[in-house]
Amino acid sequence: MRRIKRFNYRFASKFNQLGTIVNIIGLITKMSDRKMLTYYQNYCEDFAKLILDFSMKTLLIHALKAEAKILRQHFPKASRAFARDGVELLNLDKQYDLLKTGVGLSQTRIALQMLPHHESYQMIVQFGVSGSLDESLSIQSIITAHRFSAEDQPVLTLDPPVNQLPKGIDNITFYSSLEVITAEASRKNATIDGATAVDMESYAVAEFCSTYNLDLLTLRCISDRAGDTTSVDFRQHFDQASIKLQSYLLEHIIKPREIIL
Repeated sequence: MRRIKRFNYRFASKFNQLGTIVNIIGLITKMSDRKMLTYYQNYCEDFAKLILDFSMKTLLIHALKAEAKILRQHFPKASRAFARDGVELLNLDKQYDLLKTGVGLSQTRIALQMLPHHESYQMIVQFGVSGSLDESLSIQSIITAHRFSAEDQPVLTLDPPVNQLPKGIDNITFYSSLEVITAEASRKNATIDGATAVDMESYAVAEFCSTYNLDLLTLRCISDRAGDTTSVDFRQHFDQASIKLQSYLLEHIIKPREIIL
């Protein structure tokens, strides 16, 4: 069960009623009607939950610095919370933090355990480039995932939050490899649990979200065909794949909340 209901924009108008609620609180102790008393107490509690939920943040996660270069430019007032052993946490603004984990499952697990307050996040958005394990996934395709697999690990299934589910994007299974796939045999092994794309961090993030009951949206852009052409493809397409994904994030996912007071 989620800690509290996620913030819903249609309740934003409740903020206009703050003055009314303050007056209600003052009247509660004078009420003799038990039903009315209960009603207004519940009303005030709902409002308090909205305030709390609105204050919770979204954590953006990436592995390589270049994967967030453009995104960071849109937050000129960002401040560094910490930087240690290749891990960096930035406070972008009141809504978003940005965590650079470094590459690999082990490194990502270490980075996530370094977070000072995981309970302050309501959602994680993980993004970066990925290798294709299916010929139907062309280079520069943007994909999301609901199933996550890794060697000698159980398959994890985490449905993306409904209000954030990207439209028109393939929702697939990711395989998180311990090393870069550069051979056709390794490519074949990675598809055993039905994976059609490969990265090196998503499983650790899904594991973290499953443990702490956090919403997860994973978005990747195909930069290479995982296999014997990985190195050539990656060098040729990484920059454009990374730019395309960051542009998508800024246009469709990372938007300031618009609250009308």
